[in-house]
Amino acid sequence: MKCKRVKKLLSSYIDHALPEEKWKAVKLHLESCPACQEYVSELQALGEVLDVIPSMPENPYFAQRVLARIREKASEQPSFLDQLERFWVPVATALAVLLGIWIGYLAGGNGEALGYENGNSTTIGAGYIETLAPLASASLGEAYLSLNTEFGEEGSP
Repeated sequence: MKCKRVKKLLSSYIDHALPEEKWKAVKLHLESCPACQEYVSELQALGEVLDVIPSMPENPYFAQRVLARIREKASEQPSFLDQLERFWVPVATALAVLLGIWIGYLAGGNGEALGYENGNSTTIGAGYIETLAPLASASLGEAYLSLNTEFGEEGSP
């Protein structure tokens, strides 16, 4: 038997809960494997420690109280506010997402929907480009303006 298989059986081996055939096979393996012998020693030491720890007394009414609480919760009707919250939170979330998509559509268009005139050299609007005009050379604004004038209005040379 291999160590991996033996380690799975060791707890049952210690408790004498294995069939005789498997118990003998595990015992034979333990006689020749120091690693598994050490593992058995550790399991036995753990068992001794657990035997020393006193067990807590069982509460005879625990199961009854749990079942009573479950029945109580099942019979409760959700309040009007709970029902309203369950309905309106997803609806409000969906409306917020749709509003965000709509605003993004308007902002991402050619600028007409946001009040800019069509025919400018950019989709941002002439007023914004004019604010970039006095920028120093080698700035990002200057690079943007030079690319914009090279490619023209539609973005092609």
